[in-house]
Amino acid sequence: MPKPQRDPDQTTRGRRRYGRLRLRLRARLITIHGTASGVLADLSVTGARVLLHEPLPSAGDALLQWEGNEAFGMIVWVHGCECGVLFDEPLPEALLLGMRDVESCPDEREQARTAAAVFVSGRPGFAPEPRMRALFGKR
Repeated sequence: MPKPQRDPDQTTRGRRRYGRLRLRLRARLITIHGTASGVLADLSVTGARVLLHEPLPSAGDALLQWEGNEAFGMIVWVHGCECGVLFDEPLPEALLLGMRDVESCPDEREQARTAAAVFVSGRPGFAPEPRMRALFGKR
């Protein structure tokens, strides 16, 4: 008795077709309503998830810019200060692989630690002294 054939659509139902890369990179989202700054949290060949500093007024066409790259797409969902972008054209896989080596922007906890270290040290400014100076002593 022959085995039943699987419907090709059934194999991807409930799953993503492409994997996504978890990131934490500075990004800008440009829409007809203006420009919003935020963090690129997830990136795949077909889309991205962006965490914004302010909520978007609505979905629609957008240009996502990050680390010298950009992609045109459509904002397909918005939840508070978070949104999903579906790209007009798939990104090259080599671009995604290259993003794994890009240093991420600091998260809120890291920024708070840095600010606390500056406050405790009594020095003006936002960043503590570079580690190299601490390793080799002050000059």
